[in-house]
Amino acid sequence: MHMTGKMNKKRIITLILSILIFAAVSGCGNTGRASGVGDNAIPSSNGTGSTETGEEADGGRAVSEAEVSEETVSENSRYGKVADVADDTAPEETDDSNLTPVTASELNKGEYLIETGCSSPGFEIADTLLMAEDVSMNAVLRIESDEYLFIYPGTASEAASDSEDNYISPAQNDAGDRLYKIPVEALDKALSYAAYSGDKGEWYDRTLLFKSSSLPDEAFKVSRYKTAKELKIEDGMYYIDVDTEGISGEDSIGSPALLLIQEGEAAAMITWSSPEHEHMTVDGMEFDADKEDEEASFVIPVKSFDQKLSVTADTAEITLYFDSATITAADPDGEAPAYKSMKIREKIIPEYATGFKIDSYDNNIYRITAGKDRYLLVPRLALLPSGIPADVTVIRTPVRRAYVASASGMDFFSQLDSLGNVGFSGCEADEITESKASALVESDDIHYAGWDDASDSEELINSRPDLAVADGQNDETGKKLKELSIPVFADRSGSEEDPRGKAEWIRIYGLLNGEYGRALRIFDAECKKIDAAEKDDMDSAD
Repeated sequence: MHMTGKMNKKRIITLILSILIFAAVSGCGNTGRASGVGDNAIPSSNGTGSTETGEEADGGRAVSEAEVSEETVSENSRYGKVADVADDTAPEETDDSNLTPVTASELNKGEYLIETGCSSPGFEIADTLLMAEDVSMNAVLRIESDEYLFIYPGTASEAASDSEDNYISPAQNDAGDRLYKIPVEALDKALSYAAYSGDKGEWYDRTLLFKSSSLPDEAFKVSRYKTAKELKIEDGMYYIDVDTEGISGEDSIGSPALLLIQEGEAAAMITWSSPEHEHMTVDGMEFDADKEDEEASFVIPVKSFDQKLSVTADTAEITLYFDSATITAADPDGEAPAYKSMKIREKIIPEYATGFKIDSYDNNIYRITAGKDRYLLVPRLALLPSGIPADVTVIRTPVRRAYVASASGMDFFSQLDSLGNVGFSGCEADEITESKASALVESDDIHYAGWDDASDSEELINSRPDLAVADGQNDETGKKLKELSIPVFADRSGSEEDPRGKAEWIRIYGLLNGEYGRALRIFDAECKKIDAAEKDDMDSAD
C-alpha cells in the first residue's frame, strides 16, 4: 500500500520537532540511557582502560565479609540452597530468537554503557558498563538493592554446588550501590546467571540480555548501520515499509510509515492499530503515545535501515525493520501524477535490438515495452503515479537488492560494476561468462538461491529483493517469482539475432542501476569490438 493523499499537518510538525531533538541528543555523544547516568553511577575508568571494582574503585571500596554477613560466609554449604521456582517472582521472557549474537571480536576495545534486559522484575539493574577487550567482555552491573550477596555466571543449581571462590562479590560506590563485575559471553544472547539472596538464603536463576542496539556505532569494528547519510537520502518527507516481529494477538503496526529525514537524521511515525499502547522505548529513550482516531502513534528515531532494531512497546520486546528499498517520496501538499496523463518526453528507439523499446517521461520515469511485457521504472524517491494498470510491473530504481536468475542479466550487472546491487543469484557460477561475475557468485558476496528445494524460495521471501531478473526463455521461473510478489523483469536478450542487439539490452540495465550514461559507453565499445571481429573474419575469408 502506498499513501498518496493529504497528510495530517499535526503529525508532520511532530516529526519535524522530534527529529531536531534526536539530532541534538545524538550530537552529544551520549551512549547511556535516556534517564542519564549521574554522579553515583558505575565508577569511571582509572585512565588505563580498566574499571576498578575492588578496594580501589573510584571513590568506593570493596564490600567486606563482615558486611556481607559473617554467618553466611563461614561455610560453603550455607550457599547450597536453590530457590523453588514457584517462590520466584513471575519471570519475564527474555527472547533472543530474532537476534544474532555479537562477540568481543566484533567490538573495538573500550568501555560502553549498554542497556541490559533481565528476566526478573525484582532484579533491578540501574546501569551497566560493558568492558570490551580483544577476545573477552565483562560487564559491571550497578544494583541499588543490597539484597544480593553474590552473582554467579551459570545456573542456580551450578552455583549451589560450586566453590565460593567462584562467586562474584560486589564492590560499592559512594552512593552505596553494589557493583558486580561479571563475564559476558556475547551480546544479543540470553545468558544464564544466578543471584544469591542474603535475605532468603537461596540462589535464584536470572537471565540477562545485553543489547548491542544500545551501543554507539563507534563501538563496532565494522559499522552495522545503514544511515540516511550513507544511503544518500536527501532531507524530506517519505513513506517506508516497516516489518515487525514479536507482536502478539491481533495488534499490528501500520505500514508504510511516515518517515522524515532532516540533516541526515531519520525519524519515523509508528502507528499502532490499538489505542491501548502508552509508551515505546528505543535505545533507553522512552516515548509517549499521541492518541488520535482510535490509534496510538509514536515518533521514534530510526538508527538504521535494513536491519532488525529491538524496541520495547510498553513491556513487550519487538523488532522493527525499516526497508530502505521501499522508501518513496511523500509530498504533503501534492498528489501523485496519473499514469494515463503522463506525457512522453522522448522515445528511445534501439539501434539494433528488436526486443524492446523505451519511453522517457518527466522525473526520470521510464516505460519499457518488451514483447507483451510492460515495465514502469520509477525512482525510489519519486511519487508513484496513480492508476497504474495491473499488467504493468513497477520497478523502483536504482535497484539495491536484486535476485538475478539470468546469466546474461548477471553479465550486464557485472559490466556496469553494479554487482553490489545483486544479493542473490539464481544461476550457477559456471553459467556466467563474465569472470568477475562468476567469481562473485562463487563467493559470499552473492548468495545462490535457485529452485532446488523449498528453502531456496523461503530465503528469497525473507530477503525481500526489490527486483528479480528472470531468463525470458524460461517462463516457469518467472511465474514462480511472481507468486512471491517480487517484481520480475524478463531478460530476452538471448532472442536477439544480431550480437549488437543482444549487447544493446545493457541500456535497460543502465536504467535499472542508475548507470545509463555508462551503459551507452559500454554499448558503443562493444559494437566497435563486434565490428572489428567481423572485419577480421572477412579479411581471413578473403
